[in-house]
Amino acid sequence: MNKYLFVLGLVGTALFSACSTSDDLTAEQPSVTPVVEEQTKEAALILEAAQNSEIPVSIGVGSSRGFTRAVLNPDANGNFSTEDGKYLGVFCLATGTQSNVDESVIPEVIRTNNWNTAAEDDKAGLIVRMNNVPAKVTTDGTTSDVQFWDIDNSRVQHWYYPMGNWMKYNFYAYYPRQEKVVDGNTTLSFSANQVLEKYYEIDGSQDIIWGMSDQEHATPITSSTATDADPYCAKYFRLWKEVDGTNIQNYYPKFEFKHKLVQLRFFVKAALKDPDNPDDHTVLTDLTSKNMQVTDMYISNAIYRLSLIVANKNPETQYKNGQLSMMGNSVLTKALRIKESGLDKNRFRDEDDNDIVDNPFAITDDAVDVTSATPVGYILLAPTKVSGDANFKYQLVVKVQYTIDEVNYTNEIPVALDLPTTETDDGTGKIYNIVVSVQSPQEIHAKATLATWEVYDNGNNGRIDVNGE
Repeated sequence: MNKYLFVLGLVGTALFSACSTSDDLTAEQPSVTPVVEEQTKEAALILEAAQNSEIPVSIGVGSSRGFTRAVLNPDANGNFSTEDGKYLGVFCLATGTQSNVDESVIPEVIRTNNWNTAAEDDKAGLIVRMNNVPAKVTTDGTTSDVQFWDIDNSRVQHWYYPMGNWMKYNFYAYYPRQEKVVDGNTTLSFSANQVLEKYYEIDGSQDIIWGMSDQEHATPITSSTATDADPYCAKYFRLWKEVDGTNIQNYYPKFEFKHKLVQLRFFVKAALKDPDNPDDHTVLTDLTSKNMQVTDMYISNAIYRLSLIVANKNPETQYKNGQLSMMGNSVLTKALRIKESGLDKNRFRDEDDNDIVDNPFAITDDAVDVTSATPVGYILLAPTKVSGDANFKYQLVVKVQYTIDEVNYTNEIPVALDLPTTETDDGTGKIYNIVVSVQSPQEIHAKATLATWEVYDNGNNGRIDVNGE
């Protein structure tokens, strides 16, 4: 029963002397310690261990896969800033006990390290240290840094590692951050080993990104005068000061962010009557005479409600970190219109979503270079594999308007998009450049050019023909 340090009157003092307190908050019980029940002693010990240390939480951004769209547009080195009014949701979660700590000194409720035992609003916990904390990413052009943000007061918020060094912590983040309740639905779900963000509704304009810091490959710190500490905890950074004392940014947890959606970019042109004869502009001439215009484009069966595994610490299922899935047991879809390039507004319809065409696209060419041309529009969607149906394909609907003998006509043509994927690559983070070729008012073909947010090329810009009528 002497394994707990319980000097209630010194709890406050310990907060201000964190550098000199025992690393694991254990000591022989002094004779002045009041006699209390074991459960009460554990509660007090946990309270003391959970106090803020003097070590602030600082996070950097490591090598990030490139982001597209104006919202998250990186420079050549991958540095970027989050959009005003949108935030990362950051979690600091205990992933296990420190390797140099006698587990018998750790209260069982902490040692078992079940994430769902932490109170939802516990902001100073030893298991869930940070819970969906909003954060901004800022850049000075050389590096990108994460700033925790107090939304209510529009200011930087500071977080600290706990004074107790029983546990090691890792960091997880997703974007854009959701509040805990959206449209009456509780979005955040904790289990013993997993954190899940639910009811993620996309409209085709926003990306979902996810990242975690690489705890396993963090820079080790070895001290000759103290036992080592596993990253990340307060002691780890105290040892840095003793051993190195410079370039602390090399020891920060660093996020590597990844896209969780695929991006479809659309280009529209007249078909070539003879693909082997690019000088034959017969089709373009015919469409021009009919004043052929595209007045709408949309995905008729977009999967729009999703869930994201933000964190999973079960060793057998850690691959689930960052896994995107469909929300619900059946494929729930709806029509989503393509968006204007670089913006989050619909390309062909006003914001009231009525039937007024804002800006029809006139077909004036029968050639397009997807590496340089401005797309007609784009849409961001979940990889088709989240449907659970190997045969599931997104369906593009192209609406055209044309004139014959001064009479206006409209037509809607569906085209199945067969996006190339493999068993190990579901297209996540890929850009599919969809070239829509209009042969006549009744016949439209789609050609998919595969590119990536990471540079990808199959020798022909990834261009693959996908025909549909």
